[in-house]
Amino acid sequence: TAAEAIGWDVVEDDPSITCTADLEPWLEKYKKKYPNKYPYLMDGASSSRWADEPWIPEWIGIANNGISMRMAKQADGQFDESIVNIFSTPEEEEHIRLMRKWGQAKYINPNILKSNFDYNGTFGKGDFLVFVQPLKGHGIKAAEMFAANATADFEYVEITMQPKYIVTTHAGGSMFAIPVTCQNPVKAMRYLNLMHSDPTLINLMLYGQENINYEMTDLLKLDIIPEASWYGVHGGAWTVGNTRLQYVLSNEDMKKNAYLQVYADDAIATPSLGFRFDRKNVRDQVDAVNAVISQYGPPLLCGQVDPDDPKVGIAAMNTALKEAGVDEVIAEIQRQYDEWKKTKK
Repeated sequence: TAAEAIGWDVVEDDPSITCTADLEPWLEKYKKKYPNKYPYLMDGASSSRWADEPWIPEWIGIANNGISMRMAKQADGQFDESIVNIFSTPEEEEHIRLMRKWGQAKYINPNILKSNFDYNGTFGKGDFLVFVQPLKGHGIKAAEMFAANATADFEYVEITMQPKYIVTTHAGGSMFAIPVTCQNPVKAMRYLNLMHSDPTLINLMLYGQENINYEMTDLLKLDIIPEASWYGVHGGAWTVGNTRLQYVLSNEDMKKNAYLQVYADDAIATPSLGFRFDRKNVRDQVDAVNAVISQYGPPLLCGQVDPDDPKVGIAAMNTALKEAGVDEVIAEIQRQYDEWKKTKK
């Protein structure tokens, strides 16, 4: 494996890797061994993601999570409920400067933000050392990504860098809804009910047809037929109906679905769990803030520009955010949050 080739005896939840910066010595070794490859694989579309980022993910739907709240408890065991423009914080600046260092060292592909950058192809060939994803425990996320990419053929190990917290985005959403324009909502609801009760339908949606798209290897396990794989055409197993009724891949633990049911049992609820922001009073400012972040954010977060550049750096971005109305947006979020807190028991 890539790790073995550079002498990294990596293990699950490697205790020597507690933050993103701890990866640097191994990225350096990989780059020396494979000078034409890029060890830190990023998806430009989700470039804001980093393994130990302190922010509640996708908190209120601002681009690159640009306005958020710190997720983890502080050293004193209390939560910091300050609502911040993350790009004005020392934590985000430190991360951006680390990414710039890695970008200059060519640990990150310089074509990361170009429309023709092939993230899935790079992943499938295993031409990298590490990448960041939200995890589910027990190697489940890596196995699902591996199976969804028909060309993937390598070993993987998951390293968790954060404790588990429960946030609104992940706890309160649903993958399916019936639109108000639906001409037959009763039949649509019947289908949704079947997706959560009928194992034949669920596994047809997830894996395709038996002996065409997959072959059963055991009572509830299967092997995907690579040349006819259906597995990568949907959003992932977690998006398809009731996970308790799904088959599992032959390389997955038979207890996978049981693990998923209890994974969050010891997770800590954030103070803002249940809060949702209504942008109607500041819709224009939100649109302007999103436009600024979409312009400045990805190049900074992917290490492609100098954070001190007067035109495209951190200071320039924060100036543009203020002009776009970021302070007004934060003030409105704070007002709504304070009102919501009064109703919370």
